[in-house]
Amino acid sequence: MTSTHAVALGIALGCVNHAEAEPVDDPLPSWNDGAPKRALLELVGRVTTPGSPDYVRPAERVAVFDNDGTLWAEQPMYAQADFLSEHGVLGGTAEDFATRVEAWISIARNPVTGCRYIDMVYQPQLELLAYLRGHGFRVFIVTGGGAAFVRPWSERVYGIGRERVIGSRPRLVYEVIAGRGQVVRVRKPDLIDNGPDKPVGIEQGIGRRPILAFGNSDGDYEMLEYTTTAPGPRLGLLLHHTDAVREWAYDRWSLVGRLARALDDAPVHGWIVVDMRRDWRTVFPPPETSSWPRTRNQTSSSSSETTSESGISPVTAQE
Repeated sequence: MTSTHAVALGIALGCVNHAEAEPVDDPLPSWNDGAPKRALLELVGRVTTPGSPDYVRPAERVAVFDNDGTLWAEQPMYAQADFLSEHGVLGGTAEDFATRVEAWISIARNPVTGCRYIDMVYQPQLELLAYLRGHGFRVFIVTGGGAAFVRPWSERVYGIGRERVIGSRPRLVYEVIAGRGQVVRVRKPDLIDNGPDKPVGIEQGIGRRPILAFGNSDGDYEMLEYTTTAPGPRLGLLLHHTDAVREWAYDRWSLVGRLARALDDAPVHGWIVVDMRRDWRTVFPPPETSSWPRTRNQTSSSSSETTSESGISPVTAQE
């Protein structure tokens, strides 16, 4: 990324949302009309309509979302990696770790945009989470990052309770410290919740196979495969980062959020590829919902152009 490009991105959009007004009854106004939006609306309609042959009772309406690159921006580095670069690999009690995360995430900012990490969540996904909850879905985060890193802020940012966050975790032990029972983090991994271990984490943490899974990288391949290869109405989605103007454009050559195998195999499995540039009218929440200006473009139509200078790596496969 050149300094000129970085400055342009920094100035780009901290103000007015120029997206065309959507009908009031549109549950997903930040999604352009296209195959992904239609597939989501169709699935929810099928599984929630009493008397439908595809009706799914609420207890079985489970949706799982990856976090990094699916619910919020993951470039140029994972937020948790930034946290650990400042704090090191922490042991201690689970409560102490949560307190440190909560204090850090409230002020920590992306090194490229200058925005707080928690302000770089995706508006279309916030709408989708709310839409699913409103139709009786139980929504879970299944992240390759640490569950203990996401839990302190997941409810405030996503509306997803800490008990519905599944992720990588260290070994935990119980100890009595100064007369108080505590759960203590041991500096030894218990589960690396990525790739083939994501379905393992889902089985351990939920005990039901999801009917909807949404990811963005090859690390989510098995989660989507696990979700979509069972009988009944099911949907797997991949977010393809193709928008170098409003966010970043990257896929198979990126060191963060690499997307190659899953992108290539999506047609075989029937997974829907969500093209950020084409399918999302808005990327980030409007600035009035944040305490300070955003530093990347808020809106674009489905016909917005993609610059060849992504700042990360070129998009090498288009749908």
